[in-house]
Amino acid sequence: MYENARAIREITKAHGIPLIINDRLDVALAADADGVHVGREDLPEKEVRRWIGGKRILGVSVTCYEDFIASTAADYFGVGALFPTSSKPDAALCGTALVKKIRPLTLKPIIGIGGINLGNVREALAAGCNGVAVLSGILGTGSVLESARRFSECIRSMNRAESH
Repeated sequence: MYENARAIREITKAHGIPLIINDRLDVALAADADGVHVGREDLPEKEVRRWIGGKRILGVSVTCYEDFIASTAADYFGVGALFPTSSKPDAALCGTALVKKIRPLTLKPIIGIGGINLGNVREALAAGCNGVAVLSGILGTGSVLESARRFSECIRSMNRAESH
């Protein structure tokens, strides 16, 4: 994992893209990642913040309103699962209702997670997500590049519509 993270880090750094490592504080620090994302079963977010300091990004998973209220050190929230997902079939489904509930309570970014595809990405963004995390919606398609391009265009078009 470390070797992969270092290789990805070189690519993301060259393109000015932040690298966030999921669940693994040790790998994030060793690979000089821009941040780490943790869930409720991982290290406590306050401990992670202590290790990464104030310059690295800390993302925290939120699956219910109580998770959101308890989170005090996050730079952004990964909220989900918004939709049923085959990537994590046991993930609790919170739907876009949770995003709508917490959006007025924070200025921090909300990233929609879980079951995001081209058919529902607009719903996630309209609910208040600033962005989305996608796995099978890109990797489970015929062309990763084309799927990523379509997601990017969809998000850009939503952002343009909001700014007008």
